[in-house]
Amino acid sequence: MDRETLGKATKNIDYFTEKFGETFFDAIMEDDNFTYEMSKSIISVFCSCKTERDFEVANNMLVACCGYSFETLAKRIQELDSMGHQWESV
Repeated sequence: MDRETLGKATKNIDYFTEKFGETFFDAIMEDDNFTYEMSKSIISVFCSCKTERDFEVANNMLVACCGYSFETLAKRIQELDSMGHQWESV
């Protein structure tokens, strides 16, 4: 889908934002979605950023999805590691 088609969809579908939110949440909660796979994809996006603007866009999308920036999540990992947190995924 290109930007023009997306723009039309957001205007032509009643309550698009609300419906998008519900659909997005449902997709994340599907049984076959694993946070490990999601995190690999998110990290891959950040690694593919070629400019500071690319990084900013990726970071803004991450904040929109989970409420935290890449830097904040990385700091939380370091804090939890320093407290001896027992990771379920490791």
